[in-house]
Amino acid sequence: MITNTKAYIAQMRKHQQTILNAASRVVNATIIDMFSKIVDRTPVGNPSLWSYPAPTGYNPGTLKASWAIDYNTNGAIRNEKGQFASFSGIGNAGGVKFTVTGNYRQDAIIYNTQPYAQRVETGWSTQAPQGMMRITIKEYESILNKNILRYRIK
Repeated sequence: MITNTKAYIAQMRKHQQTILNAASRVVNATIIDMFSKIVDRTPVGNPSLWSYPAPTGYNPGTLKASWAIDYNTNGAIRNEKGQFASFSGIGNAGGVKFTVTGNYRQDAIIYNTQPYAQRVETGWSTQAPQGMMRITIKEYESILNKNILRYRIK
């Protein structure tokens, strides 16, 4: 029989908050790890490997530098000018997005707005024939499990 209900409730709330904080750290670390892997796997253009000449003004590394992550945006992302915009317009231009949604209001969108991002993701590049996001998404469970172990409650 519980004799001090208020103390019991306070202790349960403290445990609940500890669990929620650990879950939040796991979700955040997983999102950041996935983002880092995607950026690392993004090829830097090498025009000597291309069948066609580089476009005028081409700057190697633009695709790699164009990855971004936004949290809790309700489906809106920042465009190349840093303004929030619907992804649908950018996606139609060829961008790529990956959304991670957690139970703790930690939604994140990892995206690239370069118009050729989708082509590179789907095998257009000999440097990344399997894409960048698709490989990383396949590793999601192992990345998540690593972070669960890292931030487990002791």
